[in-house]
Amino acid sequence: MPTFSKLSREEVAARQPRPKGSLDLTTYLEFVRELNPGEGGELILQEGESPRTIKRRLSMAATRLKRNIRWRHSQDGVLRFEVR
Repeated sequence: MPTFSKLSREEVAARQPRPKGSLDLTTYLEFVRELNPGEGGELILQEGESPRTIKRRLSMAATRLKRNIRWRHSQDGVLRFEVR
């Protein structure tokens, strides 16, 4: 059985999701923009960063630039990809 707890209006407002489009993808866009099809990149994750989140952000940036990303096998803490 889950544990229930009541939240005040202020607490509910503080937990609202950010509006769509508020994610700043500038760094990702700039990086992908410099790559041509067939070229790739490597991202070294910082402590606490989720590989899944970083992959999603880079894929979103590539999609905005009408490019596709193909993820390659890599070791822990490193993400490798190819622009297609």
